Amino acid sequence: MKYTIISDIHSNFIALSAFDKICDKDAILLCLGDIIGYGAQPVECIKYIRKIASIAVKGNHERMLINEQYKKFANPFAVAAIEWSEKVIPHNYRTYIEALSDKVELGADYLLVHGSVIHPDEYITSKSKARDSIVELKNAGRKIAFFGHTHIPGIYDSDGAFHYEEDKEIRLDKDRQYLINPGSIGQPRDRDPRASFCIFDTKEKSVIFHRFDYDIQKSASLIIEKGLPPSLGNRLFYGY
Repeated sequence: MKYTIISDIHSNFIALSAFDKICDKDAILLCLGDIIGYGAQPVECIKYIRKIASIAVKGNHERMLINEQYKKFANPFAVAAIEWSEKVIPHNYRTYIEALSDKVELGADYLLVHGSVIHPDEYITSKSKARDSIVELKNAGRKIAFFGHTHIPGIYDSDGAFHYEEDKEIRLDKDRQYLINPGSIGQPRDRDPRASFCIFDTKEKSVIFHRFDYDIQKSASLIIEKGLPPSLGNRLFYGY
């Protein structure tokens, strides 16, 4: 079985549309959260994920939309984008977001989260953080956790070491635990402005990371057109 795994779309429907043109339609689509936030097309992105994704988890920007308290922990630009999104997202789409889970168990071996295995909003950006989640993953009796939130694609192994290669099949050891981040569709932050996703093959126990170009100028222009902070569009050109 093959899964296409995406995360952190952030209302960038231009990027999501480009993804749709190249993705394997026979693979099962999983989304690791932050469908909304930052960008100018939250409704279109929710509509796509609601229709196409088999499973989606709730990200911190979804939590901000449905719970005012989460705004206290976000930067002003993120809050501005969410407050604008509140005005344009229809009630039935908001209900869909409210129903999303923070964590989803996929079969006996896999876990889907947005932040980390330990906390839905934790950033896994270091060896020590990765090791902590690996321990929690082992305690849960699972092999792999798929996570987003950092917008940086790659794999942490059970020693906390980080691995990333583009367009190359990476084989996993069935006896080890892994944390896998597909990167971001709508707002990459690894200094590469191209959108990112990954394919996970359960039979081969392998992962392939893919990058693709999209019309960044169009996405950035829409952000400015809708009156959102221009910096949210400018950063797209630089991948940070």
